[in-house]
Amino acid sequence: MKNLKEYIIEGIFDTDEDTIDESIKDQIKRFLKNNFKGTSSCKISDKPNANGKYEVSSSKDIEVKHDDITSLTNGLFIWTTVGGGFYCSDCYSLTSLEGAPKEVGKDFICGYCDLLTSLKGAPEKVGRDFDCSCCESLKNLKGAPEKVGENFICYTCKSLESLEGAPEKVERHFDCMRCESLESLKGAPKKINVDFDCASCKSLVSLEGAPEKVGNMFICVNCRSLKNLKGAPKEVGEDFDCHSCSNLTSLEGAPEKVDKDFKCVNNKLISLKGGPKEVGINFYCSNCSKLKSLKGGPEQIEGSAYIKNCGKKFTENDLDKSNIKVNDEIYL
Repeated sequence: MKNLKEYIIEGIFDTDEDTIDESIKDQIKRFLKNNFKGTSSCKISDKPNANGKYEVSSSKDIEVKHDDITSLTNGLFIWTTVGGGFYCSDCYSLTSLEGAPKEVGKDFICGYCDLLTSLKGAPEKVGRDFDCSCCESLKNLKGAPEKVGENFICYTCKSLESLEGAPEKVERHFDCMRCESLESLKGAPKKINVDFDCASCKSLVSLEGAPEKVGNMFICVNCRSLKNLKGAPKEVGEDFDCHSCSNLTSLEGAPEKVDKDFKCVNNKLISLKGGPKEVGINFYCSNCSKLKSLKGGPEQIEGSAYIKNCGKKFTENDLDKSNIKVNDEIYL
């Protein structure tokens, strides 16, 4: 289908090109003013691009005014760069991010958009946070930004079945907790500089695809379908927390070394085999009602050991027999 400018060039409409440029720009300005906050900083390109769309940019924050907006553009323009943040959350009628800025200097927030089924059209680069949390119709992360300066947040996306499309690296936190349909972590970033949180993903049966390296904390608490830790990160800079995974019977797959705390309390562990060999601070393993042996436990615990209320009342003699060395306090 031809755009209006093509008809003008062919002489179908007796209107000069500059006049139609101004007419289209007026329509764009009205759309921006009626639907967005912060548009006083917006600039519209003099001419349309090769696809016949005008390009709109802004140096400041842009926020959607009305939660019933159905599109981020009226079809006459696309957003290019926004120096501040771009906020289109709680838009219950928004079905697509097509036309969204290609680059955002601060945050891009599109959370709580219940009809959003795809991230296609999302920015390629976000300076701070990308947040698509609580988008209940989202099934994967295809179309997500390739670069995120700080945090990637996609928690409580109840239909999310795959992390495919996530950026390979996230500078700070990656949060996909409470994604009830997620069965594996395939597609997750390879490297996380701060925390990775996949807590309360009740359908998660495997940690396969988890980041190879996490700078601070790896959190997979309350994952009811998880039976072992195969696929867990090889390196964790601070804590590894897998407490309250009601079907976790094995620590197989855990990192060999955890720099701070290792927490596996309130599980159905029958053995400590496969767990870390070295724990930098504290080892928490209380309330494991089926645990009757400490064999395979950490060889070195630099802080304290908490191993209470398990399937057996353990003694310090049990620790010695299992070659578990604890530098600080022992709580049995």
